[in-house]
Amino acid sequence: MPTYKESLHQGFAKRGFEIIQINKDPELLPWWMEEIWIIRNKAGKSLLVNFLTDKLWQNGKKRVEVVGISTSELRSYQDTDQLLVLLDMRKGNFREKLELFWKKFEDLLI
Repeated sequence: MPTYKESLHQGFAKRGFEIIQINKDPELLPWWMEEIWIIRNKAGKSLLVNFLTDKLWQNGKKRVEVVGISTSELRSYQDTDQLLVLLDMRKGNFREKLELFWKKFEDLLI
């Protein structure tokens, strides 16, 4: 598991969420999605963690550009309005972005 995914996994656990399912089967996912995690807390609240890839990806390894939290499956890459919390994986300071992601995620739970 890449370091950023491990950071996310640990962060969700710290906030009372566990990963109950990971879907990374390319046959079942849209071309613009690397992976989806379904997470759930003890109160039964379930959320989807969507790993969206570079939409211009054509060959080689997919690169995750955005990690977004939603309550339902995204219908298209442009469905970013369904993302309740967003972590932009492109340029910038990852630690700062991750801190802001967790603050928004915690605000979502209130």
